Amino acid sequence: MRLWTCPLLLLMAAAVGCKETPDDEGFREQLEAVDYRNFARAPGYESPRAASTAPHGDFVDIYMNDVVVDALANGPLDAPLDAWPDGSLIVKDGWGSADGDDWEFLAAMEKRDQQWFWAEYRGGDEVIFAALEDPTCTGCHDAGSDGVLAFTLP
Repeated sequence: MRLWTCPLLLLMAAAVGCKETPDDEGFREQLEAVDYRNFARAPGYESPRAASTAPHGDFVDIYMNDVVVDALANGPLDAPLDAWPDGSLIVKDGWGSADGDDWEFLAAMEKRDQQWFWAEYRGGDEVIFAALEDPTCTGCHDAGSDGVLAFTLP
């Protein structure tokens, strides 16, 4: 399911290199509405609050939508994928401890028109950034499998 529905605003944000947008017209609310915490857990992150050494928290929960699940399940049967398909959505909750009492942030990446849209939120509704191909994210994520560091393309 594609969360972004307004291509004109997306084009404007990309054209001006906007690092922070007004919550991408409700992207976080859309994540909550699709109940991302009921998505499948990413490979290697099946147990709650998995320990992490990445910059997104000491303990993380990583969720992936059905588009990612299908790509992982079907990739080896077809030709290997060069990139995650459009509509791929990966969401990460960052926690300060294993017991999950201290939620710190939400980070999400969604594949749109063969580009990643990145968003990160801290606390209540504080938008850290929300933009296409944000250099804050791509600086590290370019080392991953089409931008994904936690697990790889099939």
